[in-house]
Amino acid sequence: MWRLERIVLAAVTGLAVAACNTPNSPGTAPTPTASTPQPTASPAKPAVPDPALAFDRDGVALGEPADGQFAVYGDTAYYLRDDPSATDIPSLVAADLNAGRPRWSKPIATDSMTDRWGPLRVAVLDGKPRLFISYLARLKGTGTQGDRELLRVIALEAADGTRLWTVDLDDDKMPAGAATRFSIFSPPSIVAATNDHVVLAIDNSAIVLDAKTGAQRWGAADFRPAALDGTTVVGTATSTAGRKVSGRAAADGKEAWSNADPFDRIDPLGAGLVTVAGSTSTRLLETKTGTVKATMPNSHTCVHDTEALIVCWNYTQHVTAIDATNGKALWELPDKSADRIMPTVVSVRRGMIYATAGGNGPVILDARTGKDKVTSVAIAPTMVIPGYGLVLSARGGLFAHRATG
Repeated sequence: MWRLERIVLAAVTGLAVAACNTPNSPGTAPTPTASTPQPTASPAKPAVPDPALAFDRDGVALGEPADGQFAVYGDTAYYLRDDPSATDIPSLVAADLNAGRPRWSKPIATDSMTDRWGPLRVAVLDGKPRLFISYLARLKGTGTQGDRELLRVIALEAADGTRLWTVDLDDDKMPAGAATRFSIFSPPSIVAATNDHVVLAIDNSAIVLDAKTGAQRWGAADFRPAALDGTTVVGTATSTAGRKVSGRAAADGKEAWSNADPFDRIDPLGAGLVTVAGSTSTRLLETKTGTVKATMPNSHTCVHDTEALIVCWNYTQHVTAIDATNGKALWELPDKSADRIMPTVVSVRRGMIYATAGGNGPVILDARTGKDKVTSVAIAPTMVIPGYGLVLSARGGLFAHRATG
């Protein structure tokens, strides 16, 4: 059973960097002839609001992403949905943000196991967007061979869904040994994908694939990856001595650093940082060195604004903005000197915080100062990209609201 309410933020956060790059429209210039005058300049394209300060109130319905997971590149949203024409066979949909209809849609896995999907990822390889999907496949046994499960990873062209490569990872490929069984409590997932690497988390193990070919680069048992930033994979390393945060080279898996301070989770962040949160504190660590860049009390969620700021919040108890270059806090709420409603942060982009302010509804804050930027806005978008605000509703699916200012 798909559960729309289960939203993978790390996915939303890892998935948001790719969404910021709008592809150029392909085209071929006409061959010059005497009857074909050549333009002296290309026509100007209308400016796209970014960051957006206003949105259309009515959004374009894009459909219902399975498990609430989606990825965006340019003006297209990609997601999986249940195919009504076949039981338990999901379709991969590429939805036009402008028109609200699929650019293309196709069944993607006839052998998938229900509720065993990992997050969908988008990465740009050699200038072209690619989609990466992983899932548990069940192979029907014959004779004395029983049914078995394996992890299948596929790469596709984002333009039309053409499959580029497929890799099956059976028990003999598992870093923890051939007796490894996939966990239903912690199903395999794609942590991140870049031009070079696809990082997979499998229970307490990691497998890193070549993004262009699917060839396995390395695997590591007792290391569950959580983020890929630049050339470093950061995750949780376990041993008889306990748990620690570890940074490993994406190329070969060699450990570069570790930090044994207590923590509960690791979240991808960007800007050369990861979030390491626990019940008593949240730390921002440099991915290359493990150096602590900033520390704040209690458990926080942190998001990079894609430029120079980190915004962290603890529900409606605390909100702060941190300079990504030096780790210094720029401001924080609550502000004892002002009577302000504590905002609930929904998303962040390019110096703007999109939030709700209790009964006052959606609001936009200036992430550099913490002050109100726009006090009356139509929506509080789940994700903001150039030209659009995307809203993921538990009741109605995914909607694209055009940015109007």
